[in-house]
Amino acid sequence: MTKLRKLNRATCHRMSMVRTMVSQLAKHERIETTVAKAKEFHRLADNMVQLGKEGTLCGARRAGAFVRGNDVIHKLFTELAYRYKDRAGGYTRMLRTRIRIGDAAPMAYIEENKLWAHLGVTGCNFGAYHSQHLAIIKALCLESKLGVALWLRNSMLQNFLVPDVLTHNYLVNGFCKSGDLETAKWIIIGMICRGPSPNCATYNTLMVGYCASNDLDKALDLPSTMNTCAIRPNRVTCNILVHALCNKGLLGEATKLLEQVQC
Repeated sequence: MTKLRKLNRATCHRMSMVRTMVSQLAKHERIETTVAKAKEFHRLADNMVQLGKEGTLCGARRAGAFVRGNDVIHKLFTELAYRYKDRAGGYTRMLRTRIRIGDAAPMAYIEENKLWAHLGVTGCNFGAYHSQHLAIIKALCLESKLGVALWLRNSMLQNFLVPDVLTHNYLVNGFCKSGDLETAKWIIIGMICRGPSPNCATYNTLMVGYCASNDLDKALDLPSTMNTCAIRPNRVTCNILVHALCNKGLLGEATKLLEQVQC
């Protein structure tokens, strides 16, 4: 963490004050304090936004150990991260306001620097609709920020907002492209246990991941798993397997598979 001035406070008092003010700044996007405190606090607020832009699970844990409130962490890693995704720094700014009556302390606003903000995808809160969460999770998966996307999915479940099949399919696709097939399979198992039920596109995505990782045996076993779950493989399923068999030089098995589909 950035080294701070003592500000004529004990260590425990200073750290509690810093955590509270940084959390309030991220939540309300503007607070008023003294100039001396503003110069110290806005650096830490920039660091928290930078963690949100990194979008890693480690970054979420580091931010969670500092700021207060799940809604603040949610805003850091969704709305603020996308607002400043094209900016390298300077996420907050300080504006001098007045001289406080009583002790004549110079006061200032610390606020989010919206003048240079790139809004991009609109952030959402825990009361948002599925479409808003879907847009955030889709964008996170496309940018390979899978840890935060999975954290957002878990936050939806904790708030009794069950993600739909398309949301899970984006997560499965993201983890398959990254090569983390075990997590993709774990997500599908969670869909079977808690809902919503996976569809043919979910298993097709996992099948493409197995084929890309040269694990053809597991890919060939998926159609039987789909039949067990009362999901009928479609033509895309057959095309994925035939393409993988042809790439391996197993033309005879590819021909047998086509004959089975035609029958």
